[in-house]
Amino acid sequence: MIDSAPQASDLPAGWDVASFGELNSFSGSTVNPATRPDEVFELYSVPSFPTKHPEQLPGRAIGSTKQTVRPGDVLVCKINPRINRVWTVGTRRDHEQIASSEWIGFRSDAMVPRFAKHYFSEPSFRSLLCSEVSGVGGSLTRAQPSRVAKYPVLVAPLAEQARIADQLEALLARIQACQDRLEAIPALLKRFRKLVLSSALSGDLTEVWRAEQGVGLDTWSARTIADVAEVGTGSTPLRSNSNFYAETGTPWVTSAATSRPYIDSADQYVTKAAIDAHRLRVYRPGTLIIAMYGEGKTRGQVSELRIDATINQACAAITVDEQQANAAFVKLALLSQYEQTRALAEGGAQPNLNLSKVRGIPLRLPEGPEQAQIVHRVGELFAFADTIDSRVAAATGKTRKLPSLTLAKAFRGDLVPQDPTDEPASVLLARIAAQRAAPPHAASATTPRRGRPPRAPKETAAMTKSRQDDDVTGQPYLAAHLHRIGTPASAEALFKVAELPVADFYKQLAWEVAQGHVKDNQTTLEPGHAAG
Repeated sequence: MIDSAPQASDLPAGWDVASFGELNSFSGSTVNPATRPDEVFELYSVPSFPTKHPEQLPGRAIGSTKQTVRPGDVLVCKINPRINRVWTVGTRRDHEQIASSEWIGFRSDAMVPRFAKHYFSEPSFRSLLCSEVSGVGGSLTRAQPSRVAKYPVLVAPLAEQARIADQLEALLARIQACQDRLEAIPALLKRFRKLVLSSALSGDLTEVWRAEQGVGLDTWSARTIADVAEVGTGSTPLRSNSNFYAETGTPWVTSAATSRPYIDSADQYVTKAAIDAHRLRVYRPGTLIIAMYGEGKTRGQVSELRIDATINQACAAITVDEQQANAAFVKLALLSQYEQTRALAEGGAQPNLNLSKVRGIPLRLPEGPEQAQIVHRVGELFAFADTIDSRVAAATGKTRKLPSLTLAKAFRGDLVPQDPTDEPASVLLARIAAQRAAPPHAASATTPRRGRPPRAPKETAAMTKSRQDDDVTGQPYLAAHLHRIGTPASAEALFKVAELPVADFYKQLAWEVAQGHVKDNQTTLEPGHAAG
């Protein structure tokens, strides 16, 4: 039974559908690495998935029984399936390859591993995987292998699978490169803003303006916050008094609000009773708020009130005397020396600023006209950066959708053109079903593929190899023989040197053709582009 199977009329030409279980011939055996403590294993674990590299661990470091895997196996993570984790086992090198039991293994002669990996990452299959889970939620949920076995899987002709996989890998690599570049831009803009502030507060930004005005840097004077502003703070009304807090009232701001450039709302409100009892001052819009203490990066952050509000004791309110300084310029000065302000803090485990430290923050003040010029120019440059920020955010949102849209297009059959000469998936599936149903001794009697030269009789070659051998399965074994032959060869000639049983030979040949290791010229075979 196939859950929610697409109708044949909905499938691209040459495609078919089968259940995950019908296609899957995975049969990894169990192994207990602890019984071989000094042997190194190549472990495909869920924690190592983000690195894209399996762990190399001795048996003594692996704490539970694992399943054996081999190159080309596709691993679908069943734990917390909302996280899209699908892994293809790579080429075997020096160590036995094993995988956590949290992976559902998939192996099929009907699907190119690269195609299967992308198919199991595609949104519609992920929705199925997440639709029936066991567990209480989050990281404790698991897809149920018995249900997954019934899920429908679209099967394209093998040759088309290889073309789709090639195109997907090229497109997804380009999308990832685009995402990487976009993700780098916010850090560049942060650096840009920091450089703008540094240039502004050193006088470099207005150097030409000063020359035009006939003034120099000697017009700048050394001052402190106390010279140009009044500094105050607030407190926290008693939490135990329900009359002090309300759903509406006067906004009460904490140091957490200083993470925003402007404060135009509050999470909490206090009543007139609280203001009177705690002598809270209501600060006006335009007041600068600096965090005197707080977790992480909070201490030293500066924001500006756009509403009437009270504050708690973790904040200092700086009310600039506009006769002494431009409040917007003072804000830029405080922003530019964030790290220096943080360094003024005192204390043990959590150093804090205090009102005295805030009052003593140094300032270099130009004359009023130059302050206004600096504020104007910084505003223009910051607005330019903000525009880029918003465009990057919009572009990032779109690019995040591209992988799933590209996968969906691929598995609608719209990514690459269909080739009418490809063997239909239905024929491939029928042949595989017949091979599974046939007794082992009858395997050589299966119908040859169209366009393939007649199969060589068993007695024409010595069969000392098996497709289960490590140097055959998942490897360009036949391509290597073709390299040694040196010229295009018939299937019969290749069979004679391959030393494989007939059924294994044609399974291996079909796999290597699909992977691009062998090029099928209909009457002859030669190494493909992927064989090196």
